[in-house]
Amino acid sequence: EEFPKYMKYYKDLLDENGGQFLSGDDLTIADLDALHTVRYYALGIADFIPTDSLEAYPEIESWIQRVLDYPSVKEYYANQAK
Repeated sequence: EEFPKYMKYYKDLLDENGGQFLSGDDLTIADLDALHTVRYYALGIADFIPTDSLEAYPEIESWIQRVLDYPSVKEYYANQAK
């Protein structure tokens, strides 16, 4: 019940700010903070949220991929895997 409300909030932020990142054309701390939260839902850890929950929100999935493809973010995650 609450999950769609939060996904709509993130989608609206993307729409209002040009669709690339939550606050505009550049990655900000807002994206990094939200990335951690939104990806948590897809892990199947959150109660009553299935792992495929983000499939209904392609804009959010695209945003996640843009953030993960950002060079410094990509480097961070690559170093975490070591």
